[in-house]
Amino acid sequence: MIEHKAYECEFCGIEFDEEEYETALNHEARCECNPKYKKCASCKHGKSIVSYEVEYIKCDRLRATYSSCDDWRDK
Repeated sequence: MIEHKAYECEFCGIEFDEEEYETALNHEARCECNPKYKKCASCKHGKSIVSYEVEYIKCDRLRATYSSCDDWRDK
């Protein structure tokens, strides 16, 4: 955990207020961007995007529409 005025997740960069210490710890323990979970968010091609308070993973890798990406499995 990186400590600033607020707390910041070291995997995805989401910041939390000082009062949200427990929430920050719980988030970091389950963060989709943590490489140990080997999910799309932890892939070097994945990018976390928040739109209308909903978090999405955008893949920047070019591939055919019918193919699937296993890059995160190969880590």
